[in-house]
Amino acid sequence: MKLNLASGTDLRPEPWQNWDIVKRWPTNPRDCDRVWDARSDRIDLPDATVDEICAGYLLTHVSYRHHAPLVAEMRRMLKPGGKLVVDEVDMATACRRWLSNPRDLDAINILNGEVVTTHRSAPV
Repeated sequence: MKLNLASGTDLRPEPWQNWDIVKRWPTNPRDCDRVWDARSDRIDLPDATVDEICAGYLLTHVSYRHHAPLVAEMRRMLKPGGKLVVDEVDMATACRRWLSNPRDLDAINILNGEVVTTHRSAPV
């Protein structure tokens, strides 16, 4: 099993499970697999049952106080040797772009984690 948390518009095919706070984003061709609020909903899966987790912009969209519990839950579910990938906005690049042109709507979307062209991805 693979888990895509805060899937947004990045709906992945099986074996991925796509979880998001919104059932279907307007540009998505289908619903996510589970409506899930990272701020309050436990990840209801047994320990060590997930091969890979992708958390795309998840931490950007929730308060810092939720980060440690979320990462602990993700680690709990991962199988030994499983892979956790956290994608987040490269804020230094995004802020420089926005400051150079505050009317740049794409720059504002990047700061909000809505555009995937300015980010860093690294295994955790």
